[in-house]
Amino acid sequence: MKPTLFISSAFITLAASPAFAHTGHTEASSLVSGLMHPVIGLDHVLALIAVGLLATQMRGKSRMVLPVLFVTMMIAGAAITSSAFAIPFVEQGILGSVIILGAVIARGDRLPTSITTSLVGFFALFHGAAHFVEMPANATTMTYGIGFLIASLALISAGSLLGLVAPKLLGKVASTSVRIAGAAVSFAGLGLAIS
Repeated sequence: MKPTLFISSAFITLAASPAFAHTGHTEASSLVSGLMHPVIGLDHVLALIAVGLLATQMRGKSRMVLPVLFVTMMIAGAAITSSAFAIPFVEQGILGSVIILGAVIARGDRLPTSITTSLVGFFALFHGAAHFVEMPANATTMTYGIGFLIASLALISAGSLLGLVAPKLLGKVASTSVRIAGAAVSFAGLGLAIS
């Protein structure tokens, strides 16, 4: 979680910067808002790291499919929500993503790719909807969107890095440690759900 702490600290520092005195400050503040949104919510952080961890449990080219699919479907969720169609149960969907994706990682043996990709794509819709709904009123949609995509990819990459580095550092116990990380994500999601 140290990379997440570092990223969170950097974004908070950026947000605390003095007001922009020049034109274009709306663009800058939109970007900062977008960068911060996925990072300040523990539910988003856990789900995005889970997507990265889950991707490392896939084989071959499938490892790249999950991050790309998640980001694509997150954009679709934001687009659907912007078109006046409200995606229902957004908060429940986000918490479900944390609990279920963590449980899939904890399970250890790979589910069929079609099931894993369906789960990831489905849950990404809720994350995209939440990002759009919680966009500040004065934010520029495109700049805010670029910000939340960058932050989301950074968190997914952190999860992937954790999943790829663990085998090199931990050897034979690596798969167990990744499964334990998945269980921890799932239990954290349950904790968020009942709090």
